[in-house]
Amino acid sequence: MKVLKEYCRTLSISLEFLVILLCVYIGLAQLDALQALVSYININGDPLKYVALLPAGILVWNLSLLRKIRFPERDAKKILQKWEGYYTLTIILDVALFYSVTFAITGASIWITSTFFSPEIRILVLLGSFIGAAIVGLSCYDAELQVNEAFSK
Repeated sequence: MKVLKEYCRTLSISLEFLVILLCVYIGLAQLDALQALVSYININGDPLKYVALLPAGILVWNLSLLRKIRFPERDAKKILQKWEGYYTLTIILDVALFYSVTFAITGASIWITSTFFSPEIRILVLLGSFIGAAIVGLSCYDAELQVNEAFSK
């Protein structure tokens, strides 16, 4: 039960969760403003199809970063795995992986099912998945830099 509680806390207290909530709010309460923005921008559907794959590319990058964070190359003595905060670190990394996969699937689903949704919803989901994936990617990159810095001392 403690593990589930820790996962739920980590999932709900994050910038990624805020991005999801903001997208849901805009989609439900501010659809008129979004429609006006989309009609003003007038984006063609073809570029959106390819941009929708960016979160999947960020997922691949995140997978590489998450492996490097869990098993740093400079940690031959497995010091990180023996650290008392390693359990919390693994939960955070698992949540980062969850969000990264979620945003990649969301972006790819907009690419695959583009004819079923209005342009406003497609752009909203695309922006949300890209921003969320970018937040996860930058967070993982920062964590990798911090781990490397800690082992270079």
